[in-house]
Amino acid sequence: MSGEPKPFGLLTNQWNESSASISPDGKWLTYASDESGRNEVYVQSYPAGANRRQISNEGGELPLWARNGRELFYKSGRKLIAVESAEPDTFIPGKPRVLFEGDFFDRFDVSPDGKELLLSVRDVPGFTRFHWIQNWTTLLKDQPKP
Repeated sequence: MSGEPKPFGLLTNQWNESSASISPDGKWLTYASDESGRNEVYVQSYPAGANRRQISNEGGELPLWARNGRELFYKSGRKLIAVESAEPDTFIPGKPRVLFEGDFFDRFDVSPDGKELLLSVRDVPGFTRFHWIQNWTTLLKDQPKP
């Protein structure tokens, strides 16, 4: 950076937008917006705002970039979804994959290597517990294919 930094608005419209984050390579911005009438996840180039794409199609919130910048995770109702992009320079999303489903988690995070999940679990009223799930991708092998 050089010169005097000047703030600018990224998402300046009439819709409710939340959970914005910039991809690890600094080229993409993801966020949830209710412009369609319900929250959906979007990705657009950063900082220009061009190449905007809707990522979720059955509701979406809490988008989170994988550290490799080629995969995006988000919550859709009771489901944790992952979407990969074969071409990160244009972030053309592949088909969303359901990783798992349940009423038990509020928030989540993914380890830098993508092999572990941290879940905020709500199973006792008034309390939140955190679970660290190692080698979670091996658990998917036992899940029925949609």
